[in-house]
Amino acid sequence: MRFPTPLSASIVPAKSRAAKSRTSDPGIAKNSGKAKNTRKSKSQASEPRVTGGQPAVAGNANAPVPADPGQTSRLSSRLWPSTGAYIVFLSIAGIGCIADLVTKEWAFREFGAPGSSNIWWLIEGYAGIETATNPGALFGLGAGMTPLFALLSVAAAAGLLSWFVWGGATQERWLTVALGCILGGIFGNLYDRLGMYSADWVEGGRLFHVRDWILLCYDKYTWPNFNIADCMLVCGASMLVYHAFFLAKTPHRAESPPKVESAGSDD
Repeated sequence: MRFPTPLSASIVPAKSRAAKSRTSDPGIAKNSGKAKNTRKSKSQASEPRVTGGQPAVAGNANAPVPADPGQTSRLSSRLWPSTGAYIVFLSIAGIGCIADLVTKEWAFREFGAPGSSNIWWLIEGYAGIETATNPGALFGLGAGMTPLFALLSVAAAAGLLSWFVWGGATQERWLTVALGCILGGIFGNLYDRLGMYSADWVEGGRLFHVRDWILLCYDKYTWPNFNIADCMLVCGASMLVYHAFFLAKTPHRAESPPKVESAGSDD
């Protein structure tokens, strides 16, 4: 005996039949896949893409891209904080000038006026202490032109300070040290050229000559006597020459951020 099929089992929901028919129809499935790929490509095109491996800022293709941490560290190693540069610059200039004046005072007090005592050798025949005065510039050049050299020293100090403050020298360690050495040497010798020390071995007690006390010799040649201020001037000037030929050719500037592209521009 055959029993009739229950009505509930023979009725298939409309949604299930529609889904089954779409799956079984290859044309409809193909069109559905194309629609999905189209929506996916549109969503990818709306997101910015950055060349160079940099992360993009979502929602705005023109937004600035965060800098590479490695690039930032390389840039910061070339740049100085201004505060630190001023501290180093003034410390070198101040300590150098004080060291020059103190050693001059000590040498002339211990060994007397020029020509009043023998050379005190540190290394026999090569290096020693001998007091002397210089009426000219570095290493005895331009003797008798003390007023001119004093005026030039003031002008050089003013120009150097302007370069350091407004010329961008605070951004480079090399220039900071070089200019600090030069400024310390200028002030050390300018103090003597203005006759601000006590020269009790001359009448009136004032002498507008630079005091020297370091002596270097080699065989029969004797280098002109000099002082710590002269050493700082030569050191600073040499650093500037080195900077001009080997360091100034690579300007310290930040690299441009990577270019932001949109994936929709690709064909």
